[in-house]
Amino acid sequence: MARSYEEALEQLRKTLELDSTFGLAHLNIAQVYQAMGAYPQAIAALEKARVVSGETPTVIAWLASAHARSGHLDEARVLLLRLKALRERTHVSPFDLALVHASLGQRDEAFALLDEAYDEGTNRLAFVNVEPALDSLRDDERFRKLLHRMGLGNQRSTRTGGVR
Repeated sequence: MARSYEEALEQLRKTLELDSTFGLAHLNIAQVYQAMGAYPQAIAALEKARVVSGETPTVIAWLASAHARSGHLDEARVLLLRLKALRERTHVSPFDLALVHASLGQRDEAFALLDEAYDEGTNRLAFVNVEPALDSLRDDERFRKLLHRMGLGNQRSTRTGGVR
C-alpha cells in the first residue's frame, strides 16, 4: 500500500521461499504486479494463487481485474459472471465485485458495491484510501462521499499511497 513495489516483491519472494504454497503471498505478489501495470506477471501469480488456495472469490476478483486492465475484457467478464453466480451460493464481498467493475471502467456499479461494502462493514475498506486498484475512482465525488461516510472526510486520498 506504500507503493514501494520492488521492496514488497522482495519481501514476498522471501516469504514464498519459506512456503511456496502460501496463497496469500501469491495474491499479494499479483496485487503488486497489477499496481505496477505488469499484468502478465499479475495473471501468472494469480493462477498460482488459484492452484494453491483454490478458486476463492478474492482470487477470482483480482484475476478478473488483471484481465480487464490488460485488455482481456471477455475473460474479465466471464470471471465477473462466475463471481456473481458464486454470490448466489455463498458470501462474495461487494468489495471484490467493486474491484472488478472499477477495472472494467463501470464506475456506477463500482460505487454501488463500495456503498454496499460499507453497509456490510467489510474490513476490506480499511485500505480504500490507499488501494492502487481503486485509483481510477478517486477523482469522482462519490469517492470523497464514501471517505466522508467512513470518517475520513477531512483527509485527502492520494494516488501516491497515503492519507494526508
